Amino acid sequence: MNKSVALLTLLATTQLHAQEGAWQPLPLVTQKTLDARISPGGEGCQRPQNLAIDSTDGEVLLYGTDVGGLFRSANGGELFVPANLNVETTGVNGLAVDPKNKNRTLLIGSGGGNKFNIFGGVYLSTNQGASWKRTYSKWVELRDNGRESVVFDPSSFDAAAGFCKTAYWVAEKDANDKGGRLHKSADGGETWNKVCGKEAYMGSDDAESRIAVHPVKGYVYISNENGFFRSTDGGKTFTKIESGNFKSLNVLVNHPEHADKVWAVSTDKIYQSTNGGESFTSVAAQGIDGFNRLAISPVDPKRMVASNKAYKRFFSTDDGLTWNPSSEDFSLGWISKGAMSDNRRCQAVWHPTDSKTVWALGNGDQLMKSVDGGASFKWASNGITGVMVGDAFNLNSQNPDVLYIGTQDYNGGITRDGGKSWEFINISKHNSDGDAWGWVYGAYAKNAQVMFGANRAYSGPKGLQLCITFDGGATTSTKVPQLGGIAVSYGDPTNDNVLFCYNHRSADGGVTWSKMDGCNGVFIHHNKTKALYGGNGSDVVISTDQGATWKSLVKMPAGVTDVAADPSQDRLWIAAGHKLYRCDGPEYSTQPVKDTQNCPVRSVAVDPSNPKLLYCTGTPGTWRKISSSVMHSNDGGETWKNLTNRNALGYDGGNCAEWVRVHPRNHKAYVSTNCFGMWVFTPKSP
Repeated sequence: MNKSVALLTLLATTQLHAQEGAWQPLPLVTQKTLDARISPGGEGCQRPQNLAIDSTDGEVLLYGTDVGGLFRSANGGELFVPANLNVETTGVNGLAVDPKNKNRTLLIGSGGGNKFNIFGGVYLSTNQGASWKRTYSKWVELRDNGRESVVFDPSSFDAAAGFCKTAYWVAEKDANDKGGRLHKSADGGETWNKVCGKEAYMGSDDAESRIAVHPVKGYVYISNENGFFRSTDGGKTFTKIESGNFKSLNVLVNHPEHADKVWAVSTDKIYQSTNGGESFTSVAAQGIDGFNRLAISPVDPKRMVASNKAYKRFFSTDDGLTWNPSSEDFSLGWISKGAMSDNRRCQAVWHPTDSKTVWALGNGDQLMKSVDGGASFKWASNGITGVMVGDAFNLNSQNPDVLYIGTQDYNGGITRDGGKSWEFINISKHNSDGDAWGWVYGAYAKNAQVMFGANRAYSGPKGLQLCITFDGGATTSTKVPQLGGIAVSYGDPTNDNVLFCYNHRSADGGVTWSKMDGCNGVFIHHNKTKALYGGNGSDVVISTDQGATWKSLVKMPAGVTDVAADPSQDRLWIAAGHKLYRCDGPEYSTQPVKDTQNCPVRSVAVDPSNPKLLYCTGTPGTWRKISSSVMHSNDGGETWKNLTNRNALGYDGGNCAEWVRVHPRNHKAYVSTNCFGMWVFTPKSP
């Protein structure tokens, strides 16, 4: 058995207990999910863009997101794990599994339309997505909503090589090649060449061109908003067969009896060909108002699932003649039903041997599964963790098992048991938009009932306001209409009525707030002296009177983003200007730490119960993944080790890390990321 497959199988069949010296996901999972004996759970929370399955036994599934990377399952979707080793972008614009060799997969990486796009293009894996290498660099923009842009040619299978030699990629939104073009590989994805320009198939940056290949004859099919096109010469030239705005394209591989069949849907019709795409007949579908996507069972082609013009999901059992709406059960997910987007229902894949099992993207940023041919779908996102925590977080200063995190897009959630279970909290429900969407940054919980953070409604005006709940999220209110300062909140360790949010302070449990003088944000406290440390521009500031007054302790060469205090000695660790510094008293002279392997340090934390354990984190942004995002020292900062996973075996944790805090009782490092979810790292025992 492939080692990576064996690992995933082990993870799927055992409870995920913390392992020393290893990463573990910290999914936002409800108690209902835990009661259903699902482990570890997964909140999803990044926009799904692509879904692929192997054509052999349905054990390998790949799930790609817009900025949260790739997840893979090697056990039929029972468990997904991040699979981004050596992928330098965070967006997935296309996926394909070799229909003759499920170990070989292709990924189209995107970088969001900015400078990090130089790391986009085609990535190849030969171990089911456990690790990758970039084989073709292209400047690719961000989103492709379920577009089948890359494909292997089943007819090119080479028995001696053990894989399909030919692959195609129909690119769009390439900054260096306006409108995109068709690219081709003749060696299984190792090298690529341009075959033809967009003019051959009437492509453009917004045409949504999709590609499929005749499984026996190797004909190349492309459909887009301008019609259906066929090539019989390996993609060099194309003939337009049908006009229309086509939204989906299907062929059935590994089923010779269906090799000549092609299905395509326009916005209002299903088209079917039985002669290799040479001509089509339309199907008069009943019960569905047009089409956006279509997927067909390779075992029983009469079974289909589709989304209509409004991205509502339907199923058919009679070759697309009649349709009925699919039911959906999201009850095991964490996302609030009010924070789901219908247009996520953009792609589905059928099991290659089971005619009733189908996986589908959405509703919302999650994966669903049906075992009754699409009649009903249930949550199936186990292991898919992608929440983007809104800037800083802090464990409660008096009860570290209480943690409230704000999130971008999804408001936030609270755990009262150290991360075992989470409750969705809509802190912006009093705002005018009235939905569950919202941005919350620098969140903090005074206790299980009082939570606050900087918020704006999803569709509200720009600018952050201090929102708070005093009753566990049942009601909320705005206390400060315009916040400024550093995106962090905290509570005094000796008086739980003293709270801090950005540059504001409350002395009455959050009822009233006033702007602080000399401090733009409070990061942490000293575990012994209880002094508070904050930032004020490039100054590290200290307060010994519960934040009533502040004085400058040391001036840094750049803006201060975080501080950690060593309780065993007069030493601070300071993050400033994406660098880490050690600062020793009583003079508080600063010394840069040079052993952090180019980690763009934003946050730093020390284990208050064992100050020899230190962590620092940082990421260059949403669209670039680097290999050194979390650093760790177990000798008080003398030496540092890179914790960002660079091994094909083990959890792919520590990606795009933003912030870190250490639980003083269980010694775990809690790490938030930029669109890769929450993670915990358990250090090895001394």
